[in-house]
Amino acid sequence: MTTFQELHWDSIKFLKDHLYRRLASPLNNALGRLAIAQHVDNPDEADAQFRRVEQSLEIALNLIKAWAALIHVQSGGEIHDHQRRVIAPDGLPPWLVDYLNMRTALRIEHTLPLFVHIESLYEMLLSMCQLGSTVGTLKLMSLTDAKGDPESVWVRAVFEPPPSGTYRSLNRLVSDLKDSNP
Repeated sequence: MTTFQELHWDSIKFLKDHLYRRLASPLNNALGRLAIAQHVDNPDEADAQFRRVEQSLEIALNLIKAWAALIHVQSGGEIHDHQRRVIAPDGLPPWLVDYLNMRTALRIEHTLPLFVHIESLYEMLLSMCQLGSTVGTLKLMSLTDAKGDPESVWVRAVFEPPPSGTYRSLNRLVSDLKDSNP
């Protein structure tokens, strides 16, 4: 077992910084919307605020579950079949679909069910949305049937790079993303 002194503190700091940045935003959003909802007289507007609070909390909870699964796998564990779920093409939760639709056009065109660790799938979709917005203007996210064997589903993010600057080449993009997210 690794002792306290043997821990790789730079890696732990990186993970802490990343998770803090990713968790603080949805939690602050939820708190802000709760404060707004307390002062709204219109029941429909209050309901809309509460739906956004729920969405923010779902994003935060999903992040924790997905990272717990990643750490579990990276430390030698595995995700067993009983921890995976079948998701039908119309089976993404409303909070996730609404979140993605607020940020880009979302096309769910696949006909095949997905057998996945759901929190990891949701985190991948959220991360692709964030990455697409970071490197340019996110135009579209799509889930489509992939051709070939085995049957599978393509997940694609289409973005328009800025006219100049960061996205001049893949190497430059990766370098700039590393610099902006130490």
